[in-house]
Amino acid sequence: MLNRRKLLFLFSLLILCSAYCTAQTSSSSPYSRYGIGDLQFHGSTKTTGMGGVSYGYTPIYNLNLSNPAAYSSLLLTTFETAVNMNQVEMKTSSAKQDLNNTSFSYFAFGFPIKSKKWGTGFGLLPYSDVGYSIKETLNSFGDPEQHFYEGSGGLNQFFISNGYSPFKNFSIGATASYLFGAINQERRIEFPDLSTYLNTRVRKETSVGSIYFNFGMQLTFDSLRLAPSDSIKMLDKTMSTLHDSLEVLRNLAVKSSPEQKSAFDNAIAALNEEYLKTETLKKNVVHRKDKSDWSLTLGLTGSPKTSLSATNSVLAESFRYNGFGTIIVRDTALNSEVEGKIILPFNAGFGVMMKKGYRWLIGADFSLQNWKDYSNFGENDSLANSWRVSAGFQFTPSERSIKSYWKNVQYRLGFHYEQTYLQLRNNQLNEYGISIGFGLPVKRSAAMLHLSVEGGRRGTVSSNLIEENYLKLSIGFTLNDRWFIRPKID
Repeated sequence: MLNRRKLLFLFSLLILCSAYCTAQTSSSSPYSRYGIGDLQFHGSTKTTGMGGVSYGYTPIYNLNLSNPAAYSSLLLTTFETAVNMNQVEMKTSSAKQDLNNTSFSYFAFGFPIKSKKWGTGFGLLPYSDVGYSIKETLNSFGDPEQHFYEGSGGLNQFFISNGYSPFKNFSIGATASYLFGAINQERRIEFPDLSTYLNTRVRKETSVGSIYFNFGMQLTFDSLRLAPSDSIKMLDKTMSTLHDSLEVLRNLAVKSSPEQKSAFDNAIAALNEEYLKTETLKKNVVHRKDKSDWSLTLGLTGSPKTSLSATNSVLAESFRYNGFGTIIVRDTALNSEVEGKIILPFNAGFGVMMKKGYRWLIGADFSLQNWKDYSNFGENDSLANSWRVSAGFQFTPSERSIKSYWKNVQYRLGFHYEQTYLQLRNNQLNEYGISIGFGLPVKRSAAMLHLSVEGGRRGTVSSNLIEENYLKLSIGFTLNDRWFIRPKID
């Protein structure tokens, strides 16, 4: 039963996560200055360990943040949260720099309305992150000048998802999200010779608050659906009855007269034939049951082209520094606020997941986004269409081993390759990564600790661009419980 303490805990955690998510950024990349920033992968720590494979994933004790149709598979009330720790080495052909940061990953809560038929949930996760600081020295007018480019903020996503299974092995779902947040960007030009020039800066803030939709579908095939089996217990009972009847007839045949023996032999032969047929049928049923441990799920997701309501605030000033390094504004050249639209492009994803009992999960995903349709107040930022492919697997030696804890651990491995939407100096930047993960059961509780480590590379040092080598550690936590149970006694 859901009590007030559980509700208070849930909403308190949501408020804390919202405040933390709004106040922090997980990006330290100069590439986050383009578009709406670094797009965040909308997957759990568990699926990250498998390379991000999730569209065809149908968990009953975990949440699938990528495909809302999977909520229909939920068996218990499920709570998940995670944090990320990132280490990035950025380098050019002549220099390199190391950066580290820790950030909130996601908070999500889901529960079955009707077990394995209809499920719902909500949560909060980052949608994009902006975080960069660039310094450049130029000599445009014969005197040295320093250019600074800084950015922070990003967009967050509060979502409500519903998944429903209208009939067995097929489910559909939808997610309604509220995208909110602000992207802050600042450009400054500073001159060492302040007797001739004034420093200038332009500060721009883009605030977003709008609705965004995502839809999903999953279709599962298994051998029981293709060849429904009879009851093995019923066949065992039939075979036992036939065996007992054969024993009785054989005993009677031994004691019978020669005239009766022929009739008993015919009856014994008929029953024996029936017994062998039933035994063969049982073997076929057992074989089909073994095959039924395999299932294949196809997943499809998509989001339509969406227009987000946004506000642009621009402030342009000339300034000097006082003797203590504080900015003294001398003149305001522009102070404006304009309402407009940010166009997010259509995106789609397709995935397949094969499951063998509780031991094996093997899957692959493909997704694409039409970023040529992107625009920010009418400007497209020269972005290109992008796509991503990922594959991975999970292996669990034993689900209920008592003697060995490590046989209950889930072991994961995966990789991904992505052609990003960043197209700079005639180069469309690529990204690839390899990940490993572990699902560690918490003893004496319905909880699991998830760990994933991903190492990868984005960008290139050619054409005077930046190459990023990253290492990401994600720590997630899943808790299952029975909530929303109607009390038997009022």
